[in-house]
Amino acid sequence: MDVLRPSLININGRIYRKNITREQTYQNEEEDFDYSGRNDLQIITGQQRASVISACTRIEVLMESFRMKQPFTHFLSFALNQPEIQERYLQFKEEVLKNCSQDSGVDGSIFQNPAKLHLTIGTLSLLNEKEVTKACELLQQCKEDFIKDITGSKPLPLEIVGIEYMNDDPAMVDVLYAKVHPKDGSDKLQLIADQLVKNFVSSGLMTKEWDRVKLHATVMNTVFRKDPSAEDKRDSGRQGLKDRESFDARNLMKTDYRAGIQVDQYRPQVENC
Repeated sequence: MDVLRPSLININGRIYRKNITREQTYQNEEEDFDYSGRNDLQIITGQQRASVISACTRIEVLMESFRMKQPFTHFLSFALNQPEIQERYLQFKEEVLKNCSQDSGVDGSIFQNPAKLHLTIGTLSLLNEKEVTKACELLQQCKEDFIKDITGSKPLPLEIVGIEYMNDDPAMVDVLYAKVHPKDGSDKLQLIADQLVKNFVSSGLMTKEWDRVKLHATVMNTVFRKDPSAEDKRDSGRQGLKDRESFDARNLMKTDYRAGIQVDQYRPQVENC
């Protein structure tokens, strides 16, 4: 463990340092503990209040440690599945396959499903239906608390202009995304995204990864090559898919991708991965 930068866990707004411990494994331990969501209500009893509190904290730490090991189950996003966006995206896909299919790794299997185009805000590991409900309720509360105020209850005019890749070598790309720009030059969408992440992190449903949300719309992802149903499973080791075959995007980067859109203030949503 790095003493200066220890691993931290957020539990109900309190930050705990995760110390290295020697775990003891007991026979049938995993079989006896149900993570499916059917054991939402647990009763802890003890002779001393401090012992009960300690037991509760230990269980919460174990649950958060378990959460951090799980694949992402949901993601928070703005939908971009309007018909005009889908049409322009399919034109982009056709153009890329026509001009770049000879390039290494470029084929139709790595393109996003046009019905699932979205702007990513953040990813979540929700362990049961109770947590899914909590996430949806929190999102609804965010709409009332600050989203309406930021937008003035009006749509946000945005424009998708250009594409970019998420690594340093254009010849070895795993994720290609479309860049989003506000037409009015405001930072309203960025403010909404950053505040949403802040609220979800404070609730314990999301882990903070960056100081600022990088709004992007994934258009090509090599994870789709092995798992066509995969969504926003980032390159974090939690996605469980290794040995991804990258693609050469050097010629593809010359393609012009542009589409004017409007994102409604009520469109942020929690979706299944």
